[in-house]
Order: sequence, then C-alpha cells, then structure tokens
Amino acid sequence: MLIDKALKDLNDKSVDLITYILQHTNYKTHIFTRTYRQMQKDVGVSQPTIARVMKKFVETGAAEYLGGSSWKINVITGTSDSYEGPEWYVTNLGP
Repeated sequence: MLIDKALKDLNDKSVDLITYILQHTNYKTHIFTRTYRQMQKDVGVSQPTIARVMKKFVETGAAEYLGGSSWKINVITGTSDSYEGPEWYVTNLGP
C-alpha cells in the first residue's frame, strides 16, 4: 500500500504533517494545495521536514508534484460519492 511506504521511518512530526495533508486534500480532485510556509505555520514543523515528507511521498508514488504548491495525493481512494477519507487513514494508519 502506498501510504505504508510513505509512512515508513517517519517521526511523529512527520505523521502530523501527513495527517494535515490528508485532512486538507480535495477529495473530489485529490489535489492538495498549500505552500511550505502555510504548512509550517499550521502544523508547526520545519521546512526541511516538509521537504523530506513531500519528497518521500513523491518517491513512493503516494503523491505527484504538480508544480507550484500543488500535489495530487494518490493514497486517497474512491470517488466523491464513496471514498475513504482522512478519518480512515488516521484511524487505521496512524502512529
């Protein structure tokens, strides 16, 4: 599962960031749009941590970088009518 690869070897702050990403992704388009500065302010993690997590998401196929401050998040399944939202991921794949 893509999320398993993306979560491997991450610390609690990184998991907090991933939770934030999943909670703020548009579940119709699977697009997450936030700047590093916005994520840093909202989650309280450093920009190097954000860069490391986003790089790992892209390398594992859990996300695709679209340019600017947008990513397509590939760990979200289903359609806008039937999907496993962030509550499922946090409950089942949390730390």
